[in-house]
Amino acid sequence: MNLNDIKVGTKINFEKYISSEDLKLYKLLTNDQNPIHYDEIFAKKTIFKRPIVPGLITISSFVSILAKFYPGAVNTKIEILFNAPVYLDEKLKGVVEIISITPLKKKGTLKIEISNSNGVVVLDAKLDCFFGAKINEDP
Repeated sequence: MNLNDIKVGTKINFEKYISSEDLKLYKLLTNDQNPIHYDEIFAKKTIFKRPIVPGLITISSFVSILAKFYPGAVNTKIEILFNAPVYLDEKLKGVVEIISITPLKKKGTLKIEISNSNGVVVLDAKLDCFFGAKINEDP
């Protein structure tokens, strides 16, 4: 896909299942020790009643979809609203929508909405992207 193929209003739908293995890898990578994510006993004493998935796992799982459709694209700004908790072993559905594109500057803005299996929107995000990191465009 080249920059001319990216149009305002284009939507990409996708699904993600966040597993305990994802959580283990995240903990190793970030050294996140927050018991709300890993400790069943601690989490039972909170409003969530069980461990919740770190928000950065949720958003990063979906931001990466951009690279699948436009390799070399980079995020320059991300605004995230975490609306509801995400739990392990939940199937999440996401929609990425292109809401603006400026081909001459090779920039665009995307909106991401992620919902859980009950249809609750757990995350809203807006991403500014730079599509010019790739040196040569495919014809």
